[in-house]
Amino acid sequence: MHRLRRIGLLQIVTRSLKASPFRTIVTVLCVAIVIGTIFSTTLIVRGADDSLQIGILRMGADLIVVPKPTNPWHISQMILGHVVEHPYYMDIGAVDKVARVPGVQKATPQAYAAKLELVPGCACCPTSFSYLIGFDPSSDLVVKPWLKRFPEDLRRTDAIVGCNVAAYGQNIVIFDQVLTIRGVLDKSGTGLDDVVFVALDTLYWLATESRRLALKLPGHHVLDIYSNQISAVLVKVEPGHSVADVGLRIKLESMEQNMDLNVIYPQTLGQEARQRLSNLYDIFLTNNSIMWGLSVVLVGTVFTLTVCERHREIGVLRAIGATQGYIFKLITLEVVLLVVLGGVLGMLGGTLTLHLSGQYLAKSLDVPYLWPDPPYVASLAASALGLSATTGILSALYPAISSSRMEPCNAIRKGQ
Repeated sequence: MHRLRRIGLLQIVTRSLKASPFRTIVTVLCVAIVIGTIFSTTLIVRGADDSLQIGILRMGADLIVVPKPTNPWHISQMILGHVVEHPYYMDIGAVDKVARVPGVQKATPQAYAAKLELVPGCACCPTSFSYLIGFDPSSDLVVKPWLKRFPEDLRRTDAIVGCNVAAYGQNIVIFDQVLTIRGVLDKSGTGLDDVVFVALDTLYWLATESRRLALKLPGHHVLDIYSNQISAVLVKVEPGHSVADVGLRIKLESMEQNMDLNVIYPQTLGQEARQRLSNLYDIFLTNNSIMWGLSVVLVGTVFTLTVCERHREIGVLRAIGATQGYIFKLITLEVVLLVVLGGVLGMLGGTLTLHLSGQYLAKSLDVPYLWPDPPYVASLAASALGLSATTGILSALYPAISSSRMEPCNAIRKGQ
């Protein structure tokens, strides 16, 4: 036993792993695929859910008042990253009427222009973005909270953009007019990353320029919006007032004044996507659980067969003083080391796959995607390592127990 202590468990395990490279590689790959799949699918679901929440929070309002023909699906699809035409407008006077409703703390207008395509962003290449949105800087609820420093002197030729638009340079050119980027919104993984925000007067000016260009170049894209037209009124409810009650008051007020308005509750936006994510997570959880169970059985079977091949080695170790506990620890350590190594490789592979194809996968699943915050990724990685170790321990139980109970003479005889 003294000699065994000098050699050490780790040294014996290392020799064993080197002696069976095929078994080592197959076991590591098996576990890497399982842990990598669990790790990456969990990150996908969490990242999509975070993006959805951020997109809804970025709306910055308790209520959104829109023209009645507007489908709430249009607003939610913009959050989810899709390009949707928005042809319905109302008069800007609706803002004052909504602001007078009891319980409304603040009301601010927004105007969504039709989608723009192939708008030159810089000399390198053209870009496109989902929406050109006009807003009122003085009463804004959406843009200011997402900027560290809001430019108070927002001029006619200034714009605030999503992070994807900012990647094309300091200026963007829209209908031959150069707009200077004065602020960049944080990444959300939603369609709002592709939005250009401008003051309402700037939007009306650009619409006029689009019609001017269309006269020179027939077929040129035209923004179908005119002065004093808006798409929505974003409402902040006073503390102590029920959002549902204020929304009902706005609807009743609009009916009395024949404004034909509809009220959208931002928290209901994206419910379909959330349900789809929930269903997707359930499917992933079921499949991953089955895969994990099969991996435990597979690794346990491999090492049970390995123990059968190593009867003579185990018998010799017992003959020179190895205890049952020593043999148990030897087999368990070997399995756990392999499985944890596979788990680490699986997480690295899953992370690389998501970095290279995360947006493509999210698009295929029809959900937005934003990489989760580092603390969550770190906690998930720790959990994945714990799952790897658990896999190793469970896989090692039978072969470790059976090998540790072998009598030295019987083990040597079986190994001959």
